[in-house]
Amino acid sequence: MLDACVRLGGEVGSERELLAEIADYVARVMASAGQGDTGVVGRAEAAVQADPGVLRFDADGAATLCLEGRTWQAGRFETVSIGGLRERARERQKVVRPGHAPRVRFWVIDGAGAATDIGSLQGQAGDGAVFQVASQFNCLEAPDAVIVPVVNYLRDPTQGPRASISAFPGTFVRHYAAPGAGGEGSFSGRGGLRSSCSGMCVRRLWGGRSMGI
Repeated sequence: MLDACVRLGGEVGSERELLAEIADYVARVMASAGQGDTGVVGRAEAAVQADPGVLRFDADGAATLCLEGRTWQAGRFETVSIGGLRERARERQKVVRPGHAPRVRFWVIDGAGAATDIGSLQGQAGDGAVFQVASQFNCLEAPDAVIVPVVNYLRDPTQGPRASISAFPGTFVRHYAAPGAGGEGSFSGRGGLRSSCSGMCVRRLWGGRSMGI
């Protein structure tokens, strides 16, 4: 649907075609309800907890999750500055539209429903799509005031947990393999659920309350 908005949204006289593509997208999303194997999240997490080696990293830090004869791309964990993101956007612009001024479009997709479900949007997005979603100052978005296993996110339909479940292999990387505040360890290790990077930030924001993180 996002690709249709970009392709047709700025074209005069294309509203009918755009609405037809959105209607088709919503119908496909609704038809897919209940078809997925949500149990794979719990099985995969149990495997990561038992053996973090099922998360494999290449020389550039890109991760893959290998389980049950399947392989998922799990991304690369980075903490990129705003300046770094701008530089990447400039370099990308040279490749996509060399010699042209950047063109920016801002879309607001409002309302609750199949058309705005973040998990479906992620699943249907084209190559190169970027999603900015909620986080509790530690690159996770647990559905409670404490860090919980990723499988618990399935019980929370709000944006942050929903987006995390939609891309659960990457969430495992952030939860079990991302570097801690000192560059070593992880936010949540095999020895128990813990956070090593966010407590001070949260305590300052909440007047000394740690919020259990």
